[in-house]
Amino acid sequence: MRKSFAKLGAVACGMALSLSLVGCGGASSGGAAQSGDAAEETVEETAEEEVDEEPEEPTEVLETEHLAIEGIYIDDSYVDKDSDQLKMVYVFYTINATDENLEPASTSLSMTINEKNSYQAEHYPGLSKGMSKYYYSSFLEDVYVGDSLEVMSTFKIPKGDLEPGRSITFSHSSIEDASELLASTDIIETMESADALAQKVDPEGYAAEIEKMEEADEETTARVRAALNGYYWSFYVNSSSYKIEFFEPNSFDISVLGLTNSGTYVVRKGYVELVYPDTGPSVEIPYTWKEDGEIDFDVVTGFSVQEG
Repeated sequence: MRKSFAKLGAVACGMALSLSLVGCGGASSGGAAQSGDAAEETVEETAEEEVDEEPEEPTEVLETEHLAIEGIYIDDSYVDKDSDQLKMVYVFYTINATDENLEPASTSLSMTINEKNSYQAEHYPGLSKGMSKYYYSSFLEDVYVGDSLEVMSTFKIPKGDLEPGRSITFSHSSIEDASELLASTDIIETMESADALAQKVDPEGYAAEIEKMEEADEETTARVRAALNGYYWSFYVNSSSYKIEFFEPNSFDISVLGLTNSGTYVVRKGYVELVYPDTGPSVEIPYTWKEDGEIDFDVVTGFSVQEG
């Protein structure tokens, strides 16, 4: 009887031990599955972090290797004779010939607003008054490797296309990477007048312009009168034919569209001011002296400003 009880006890102990081992194995398997879930969560978090680190599209690019935008302005005093919806927009920028010779003109730049409406720069004589440090011409200018040129371009753009929040892209006929530029109408500054604009962007040029408007001394006055009196100039502005003739001591007649007006003129340091006694504002015609001593009398610029 003792043998039988001992055998049964051994069998019972063996079964208990087997159950205990099975239970331990089950617990171990459950622990491994939990570690796998945690690893999957870690992979997902890492993937999300990698997506978040992708670079965003730039909202503003004002400089490339060859062209840097300095500023965009509106002259709020400008009134267009064809439409009160048009504003005069000035773009100032620097062209850098880092690796090739370039041939820009002020009219080489174009702007596209909101990827819809495109505007080509145009040259309006006289608009650069007081801003002499900027190149402003419809003629091509050579910019050689290693050199740079500050340029002004002007556009007539409807005021509705200048509302805040609109995108601006650029292109240039001789500068390929100008297409990489990206701006917004939010950066456009409105100036109360052309004088205020000149004072802001070219203080030295504006000061020099003010000096040109001072009345000339007797010697300069006599020299200018001798160059003008007894001569006439014929020219076109905005498809209209003009003729202006000067007489002793300081009078003039001007004919346009079949009408003739008369007045007197005042010689200033850099301008001849035409004064009409009864009609309209005066007209300021810039002059300089050529190497041969003859006067360079820029009637087109003077009357183009008046027309604008």
